[in-house]
Amino acid sequence: MDAAEIERLLDAPPKRRSATANLTGPVTVLGSEEDDAGRTRVDVQASRLVAVDPDDAELADVCIPVPVSATVVLDASGHLASVESPATDHEADRQARAYARNLVANGSISGLQGPVGAVRRGPPSRPTHEVAVDARGRKVIRRIGFVAAPLALDPKAQHGPTSHHETGGTNDG
Repeated sequence: MDAAEIERLLDAPPKRRSATANLTGPVTVLGSEEDDAGRTRVDVQASRLVAVDPDDAELADVCIPVPVSATVVLDASGHLASVESPATDHEADRQARAYARNLVANGSISGLQGPVGAVRRGPPSRPTHEVAVDARGRKVIRRIGFVAAPLALDPKAQHGPTSHHETGGTNDG
């Protein structure tokens, strides 16, 4: 079973009450093993979805992915039987929520507004993230790009003490 197939199983609307531990892709398969009953246990690296802010009506249904290791168990016919993931890491969840709230406050997420009255100095930045709706209807923050911070160039640091900026020429003679 490849990563794309496992990702499809995790993101598919549940047909029965099989818990997916709120996992989503991208999925990386770390290893697999079949037992005597024909079930396959697949160790994966995936993402667990964490609500950005359950107490804020605008952000309660928006999630941010947090990387986790898990085991996906498939029955003999290749259907999702269960997902085993470690206990929730509350510190990782706290950090992910803080990161997402910072993205919102800075206007870095397309479709989500930062705080009203916030004054941003400098040129407008383009969003680095967007809220995408997955196959199960979950709103998930996904990265769409990067913004490089402008660099303040120091001629001495850039060229050294023998640069044209310092001496008017070099003494490489």
